[in-house]
Amino acid sequence: MVAAAQEERFSRIKHDPGMPIRAVGYVLSEAGLSSTDIGAVVLHESAAQKFDRIVHSSLTNMPAGEAYLERTVRSWMAHGKFDARRRVAAAIGVPIERIHSVEHHAAHAASAFFASPFEDATVVTMDGVGEYESATVWAGRGARLEKLYSINIPDSLGLFYSAFTAFLGFEVNEGEYKVMGMAGFGTPRHVERIAPLVRLNEDGTLSLDTSYFDFLTPEDCPYSARLLDLLGPARVPDSPFSVGDPGRAPSSEQETSSRHYADLAASVQAVVEHAIFHLVESAVKKT
Repeated sequence: MVAAAQEERFSRIKHDPGMPIRAVGYVLSEAGLSSTDIGAVVLHESAAQKFDRIVHSSLTNMPAGEAYLERTVRSWMAHGKFDARRRVAAAIGVPIERIHSVEHHAAHAASAFFASPFEDATVVTMDGVGEYESATVWAGRGARLEKLYSINIPDSLGLFYSAFTAFLGFEVNEGEYKVMGMAGFGTPRHVERIAPLVRLNEDGTLSLDTSYFDFLTPEDCPYSARLLDLLGPARVPDSPFSVGDPGRAPSSEQETSSRHYADLAASVQAVVEHAIFHLVESAVKKT
C-alpha cells in the first residue's frame, strides 16, 4: 500500500458521501502517478446484488416493504448508485473497462489480508451487511483469498450492535462507538437476558432471534416491540448521562437511569465480544 485517504479529510464533511475526487487526487500525487497510469479501480460492493437483496427483502415484508423500497430507489437515483462505474470512470478519467466491482466482504478481506505482513492467514470479516452477507471467513494464501463460508442477513452481529445503538439513544452507523464508551461506565448485569438473542452454532456461525429486530425493511428503528418488553423503554436521544460516583448509591433519578443504560451497554458489549470470539476461534480451527 502506497497511500490511503478519505474524502471527508479534504471536504471537512463528516462521512462525505460524494465522489472522492480530492482523495483520489491525493493518493495519485503521493504515488507520483496520473489517471492514465491507473490499471484498475475497484469499487467496494456489487450494486446489482445489493439491490437484489433490497428488492427481495421488500417483497417478502409487505406492506412495510413497499415504502422501504421506494425510499431506497429514490436515494439510489439521487446518489447515482445505479451507474456508479460510469460515474467513477468519468470523474477520474479512466476507461470504464478498468472500473471493477467486488463483493463487499471481499473488499474487507482484501484490505486486511493484502495489506498485512502475512503470507498465510485466516481472515474474518464482520459488519452490518454487504450484499447479502454479514460475516465471512476466508483462507488467505499468497496472492489469493478463498472464501470458506459466510453468514447472511438477517443474522448479523453488526446490525445487532446497531439495533442497540438505536435503543441506547444514539444514531445508527454513527454512534456505535458511543455504545462501546458507555459500556465502560456499566456492569454487564443483563447478559442472561440479552445472550439468548444470539445463538452460537456448533458450525462456527451464529443466528439471531429476529423477532426482536427489523433488519430487512426498517421503517423507523431496527428493533421491535419485543425488545422493549424484554428490556424496558429505550433511552431518549440526547438525554443527560451521568452515572455519578460508582462507589455509592445513585443520588438522583438521572443517575439511576444512566446506570441502567450503562449496564445494558456493558451487557451488549459482553455478548457481542463473546460472539466475536466464537466466530474467530471457530474460523481458526477450520483453517
